[in-house]
Amino acid sequence: MRVLQICNKSPYPPKEGGPIAMNAITQALFYTGCDVKVIAADTPKYPVNIEQIPEDYLSKTSYESCFIDTKIRMLPALKCFLTSKSYHIERFTSEKFSNFLTKVLNSNKFDIIQFETIYMTKYLQLIKKLAPEAIVVIRTHNVEHKIWERYACSTKNFIKKYYLNHLARTLKKYEIEVLKNVDGIAAISPIDAKLLSNYTNTPIKVIPFNLNSEFLNTNPYVFEKRKKTLFFIGSMDWLPNMEGVKWFLNNVWNRIIKQHNNLHLEIAGRNMPEWIYKYNSDNIFIRGKVDDACQYMNSFQIMIVPLLSGSGIRIKIIEGMAAGNVIITTSIGAEGIECEHKKNILIADTPSEFVESVFWCLANPEAMKTISSNARKFAVENYSLTAVAKNLIDFYNELISNKNNGYIVKNNYKNQ
Repeated sequence: MRVLQICNKSPYPPKEGGPIAMNAITQALFYTGCDVKVIAADTPKYPVNIEQIPEDYLSKTSYESCFIDTKIRMLPALKCFLTSKSYHIERFTSEKFSNFLTKVLNSNKFDIIQFETIYMTKYLQLIKKLAPEAIVVIRTHNVEHKIWERYACSTKNFIKKYYLNHLARTLKKYEIEVLKNVDGIAAISPIDAKLLSNYTNTPIKVIPFNLNSEFLNTNPYVFEKRKKTLFFIGSMDWLPNMEGVKWFLNNVWNRIIKQHNNLHLEIAGRNMPEWIYKYNSDNIFIRGKVDDACQYMNSFQIMIVPLLSGSGIRIKIIEGMAAGNVIITTSIGAEGIECEHKKNILIADTPSEFVESVFWCLANPEAMKTISSNARKFAVENYSLTAVAKNLIDFYNELISNKNNGYIVKNNYKNQ
């Protein structure tokens, strides 16, 4: 089976949520014996550095990229505002990328063409024209408009709230229309699949994120020998991460160290904004990018994921569970992960609940060890490469069979 994977950013190196999820799918496809070609948008925010991509990966994926200038500009944003178009999507419009994609499709035949995220579906009509025989699937990493709806809801500035609601509304309109015009939807979590099924009858399959071999094959460090330190790790140019970390620092942390002034907090991740460095202190360490996320996670006991907005599934939570961390997150953070409070994770939605969860951890070291062990077991059993690869290839085969037989089956994710 020949698969074209179209990515809104380079899936390599897989050092943050989006690329990790995209690369995981690539590896799952390789596992099933598929012939995969990967193409990616090269953008100012996520430039492609070909020197960071191994020769083996370049060869196996026939990897190519093409530049799209996605810089935010006032006049195009205003035009989209006045015409009720989604500026999130319009930023990915590129004649250069259209020509590049045309060349790829004229030179190759594919059974499956898979969009990674909604943003690259700007080229859906071009694909239908040039490759009408191919099955077109969208891999939804999030329900994108939900992220912006939640962010708008938590914004107090009236003008900013109004514009964010406009962005969410236009993105939702576009998102729903696209979902109706693809052949299949690979949703990253059951909760996303359920929400998406309200908007379309397109077949939906839950294809969760699969852990890479580093997390699956690395035995976590002995829990009680790890540092009793709180830590956060995540890309700090993603809006929900910035929002959540700032909320935690302003509303939770000071209440914790009033009673435990010897406790430390580490914050790691790519693209740290300037404002966060003012929080550096005797108790808070801003680490920035770390070279080995798995080893870093294995160094500490308690991982915080204070998300107030977002959608999809938090890959760093799955990785943290695989690393045996005790994770404290919000209900939104845990969405899409069928975890259980105080069994394999801790759920806290308010500042007081976060404080209480941290104090509970410090007072119950044996219970923490149990949660750590349960978390590791949960992640390995539910997010293995083998299970995800089988579900994905079964879905592809179902969609191909449907098309060959001249009919489309309505979504049936509830039975999966």
